[in-house]
Amino acid sequence: MMLYLNFHIKYDRRQIMVCHKLKLLNFDHSGTPHIMLGLVAPSPYDGDASIMASIPGTGHLYKCSYVDHSWQLIHLGQLSPDELTMLRLTIQGHSIERIAALMFKSADSIKFYRRQVFQKLNVKNITEAIAYATHYCLI
Repeated sequence: MMLYLNFHIKYDRRQIMVCHKLKLLNFDHSGTPHIMLGLVAPSPYDGDASIMASIPGTGHLYKCSYVDHSWQLIHLGQLSPDELTMLRLTIQGHSIERIAALMFKSADSIKFYRRQVFQKLNVKNITEAIAYATHYCLI
């Protein structure tokens, strides 16, 4: 399980949204988290402070409601194996043409996969898609 604590910090007279990600690595015999790994980084989440949790590989994110303290399911978007491969190869720095050759597809197919990823993740470009997919452990 991954916990996301999104909150604002003040830096040089402005507020920056950061995310404290906690990865639960081990539980004791009673189910209490025993070992956690933490990382603080800029948050791709654009909104108010929040607490979120995800189970990697499920494509689901749960957000805690401050009103009634319930957990609301947010769908992150399920990416196809080809879309995930395209993202991984893009992260490695390959061009669209090189990705097409490595995946035995046409460049137009790779561009189609990109558009599908943008739509599924509700992002505007490949940089946002990579940040989103990496942040929420989709890849």
